[in-house]
Amino acid sequence: MFESRNPGTRDEKIEQDLDPGTYYVAVRPQGSARGEYTLKIIDEDLPKINIADTRLKEGDRDRTNARFVVTLDNPSSERVVVDYATADGTATVRDRDYQSTTGRLIFQPGQTRQFINVPVFGDTKVEPDETFTVNLSRPQNAELGRRRATGTILNDDTKPGNNNQQPEPPDDRFSSAENLGRLTGEIVRTDEIGFTEGGDRNTEDYYRFHLNREGTVQVVLDDLFQNANLQFLGSTGDIINQSRNPGIQREIITQRKLEPGTYYVRVFPHLAARTPYRLSINLI
Repeated sequence: MFESRNPGTRDEKIEQDLDPGTYYVAVRPQGSARGEYTLKIIDEDLPKINIADTRLKEGDRDRTNARFVVTLDNPSSERVVVDYATADGTATVRDRDYQSTTGRLIFQPGQTRQFINVPVFGDTKVEPDETFTVNLSRPQNAELGRRRATGTILNDDTKPGNNNQQPEPPDDRFSSAENLGRLTGEIVRTDEIGFTEGGDRNTEDYYRFHLNREGTVQVVLDDLFQNANLQFLGSTGDIINQSRNPGIQREIITQRKLEPGTYYVRVFPHLAARTPYRLSINLI
């Protein structure tokens, strides 16, 4: 199919895009030549670039960065580059909800995580939660996987004359955990924990799901920048299991033969840690 016949002791190299199947490599001497050689066969599938959603409280003044986590699904031996740009949703640049942001991310060989920071402007207007997007484009030495992420700006203001504090975002309390619905396969969520936004520090995220049949559920918390921990809870908030590995090791809980019912997962930082995270809940 292909061959390389460079003169002398120059390296021989063949690069080809191949369909799935079985292939053979033949090494032959030139004339009566004798010598030792090293043969390398490398699968050079390009890594995929993915960007995760994020959210933050708006705040009353100044600017707060909405941090988007961008990852490679596999480390690369090459320098990986990708461009990014924001786009309006219900949040707009014209209304000074956030600052238009463009740029380029560079992953040095071996790096698998980078961040995009988009400034969000605080105000005291009472308004619904608003969203904007960050779009990836023009990758080099990689392919685009999840190329668009949503930034959600959470309203934290009250109506005039109302001195009551706004309720916490839905997943910050056990009683209003984010409802993931019925677990039938894998559910993935990305967020961050331990950051201070609008004067309040987010120290716990709750998620709930419903299991319709007996099964084994595995919960994984990874993509950590600092230490965070994981708890698996019953329908009344009782702790069934927990994982508290040190540092940025991923946290894993595997619960076998779970009966049908409603269950909760709690993500919380270790002491003063602040970190983005990826939560995966999988019915095995």
